Amino acid sequence: MVFKKQQIRFVKIRMNKKKCKNKMKEKMKKKHGEMIFMNGYDTFRHYLEFIKNSEEFNSFVCIGRAGTGKTTLTEKVYPNAVKVSGHIAPLTLFEMLKQNANDIILIDDANGVLQNKTSLELLKSCINPMKDNKRIVMWDSKKAGDSIKDRAFIFYGKLIILANHISDNSDCEAIISKSLTYYHEPTNSEVVEEIIKYGQGIDAEVLDFLDKNAGSNYSLDMRKYHKTTALKKQFPESWKDLTFPLVNSNDKDKLMYSLLNSGKSVAQQIEEFKNKTGKSRATYFNQKKSRKY
Repeated sequence: MVFKKQQIRFVKIRMNKKKCKNKMKEKMKKKHGEMIFMNGYDTFRHYLEFIKNSEEFNSFVCIGRAGTGKTTLTEKVYPNAVKVSGHIAPLTLFEMLKQNANDIILIDDANGVLQNKTSLELLKSCINPMKDNKRIVMWDSKKAGDSIKDRAFIFYGKLIILANHISDNSDCEAIISKSLTYYHEPTNSEVVEEIIKYGQGIDAEVLDFLDKNAGSNYSLDMRKYHKTTALKKQFPESWKDLTFPLVNSNDKDKLMYSLLNSGKSVAQQIEEFKNKTGKSRATYFNQKKSRKY
């Protein structure tokens, strides 16, 4: 296999980061004894497997930013789960839970469901501690138009709830406290490792560009990676210029990137930098060095 220069450089970056990680593990081992170290995705997988095999716990809640592979990873572990996504009315949720009372139910993008009090009450009934080996779920609403024959059922299934964030109220807190709850916030390096692990035809140049040019407030996710590869495919000459504003909102970084890609001499870049920022020549080089341009 022939590697391009940017691929070799990217592999070296990953190796250096792995060395730093191993040093940290050795320090932790000396301080706390033998420990198992897993990245965020491995932890996520273990929790999903735990719920699948647990007789005591029947619900798992994962909260984390969008685009980090929560749904993809969950569907790998639970390929036959009954999936609910987006907005769903409480009555529809009740009927769905009743029809699949023995199954694993994946509530994806659950922010809307978790903002409705009636829906929250239904979910709490599904995960409450069992009485006489039963979890009884009831529909108490008596609104006109409710045409429900069976207003109660026993829930033997399991719930997997994925959300980008969760409301700060007592009902949500009850679900979190009764469930196995994991806050999934993978580092940029962990996202890269996951993309490499499961992706096909990984574009090392794209990953390297994102790693070098992302702003300090930027978190890499799989959607950004796929958007960038799509831009590169359609605009092979200008994809970097199109990607940079999507991953870096820092005006100083934008200026530096613009200068370095302007085709001007270093002296001209420094002069323009000084005129636009009021900063010195030394600041130009310090900023250039610190942002890994």
